[in-house]
Amino acid sequence: MARPPSKHLTEVELRIMKILWDRGECSVESIEEDLEAAGHPLAQSSIRTMLNILGKKNVVERKPEGRRFLYVASVQKEEAAGEFLEDMVDRVFEGSASGLVAALLQRSDLKDGEREKVRRLLDSLED
Repeated sequence: MARPPSKHLTEVELRIMKILWDRGECSVESIEEDLEAAGHPLAQSSIRTMLNILGKKNVVERKPEGRRFLYVASVQKEEAAGEFLEDMVDRVFEGSASGLVAALLQRSDLKDGEREKVRRLLDSLED
């Protein structure tokens, strides 16, 4: 029995979305080149399959250009990230955003200046 399709992005789908967010409109060939350059080669047929799945998830649109299609993200990166985080907060942290933030801060090695950036962000939200 096949598992139901996930509304969330898989690792491969996310790689493709990052290319679309960075480049805008892309052909399958340009996506293939970017994946190869990043060390994640994928056949054009697999890329087309992934793009069709992303279309069904309503995060990618395709536009005809001559005898081929160009693909473009139909959601912004921030919107996709927000939906992912909301789902994680609901499913993993039982609706507690502070639980997510606490877990992230406790388990992450914050780079130089990031702890101060977090403090400033929290201070700005209190104003």
